[in-house]
Amino acid sequence: MTTDDTLAAFFAQDEPPARDPAFVLGVAEAIAAQDFRRDIVRRGALAIAVGAIAWTLAPLVPDLGGTPVLPLVILAAVVAGAGVLAPRLLRLIPVFGPTRA
Repeated sequence: MTTDDTLAAFFAQDEPPARDPAFVLGVAEAIAAQDFRRDIVRRGALAIAVGAIAWTLAPLVPDLGGTPVLPLVILAAVVAGAGVLAPRLLRLIPVFGPTRA
């Protein structure tokens, strides 16, 4: 074995692996967390906007057959907001989340 072969073998021991699974997983988790936060902010803003619009327009809507409309409009806004946020929040609960095969 020549000196060059010895040095090559020595330096080959210190090379990082071609692919580091822990690093790849960490980057994937960071990207997923960032996407999750953006999605929650986007859906939350949409739910708040729908609620504000419904709250603003509620007094303009006449009563439907003597039934006060304001509580119904508020309830509809809450249901719409829950429909926007629920799919993402349910994925956080292990029972409802996706399963790994």
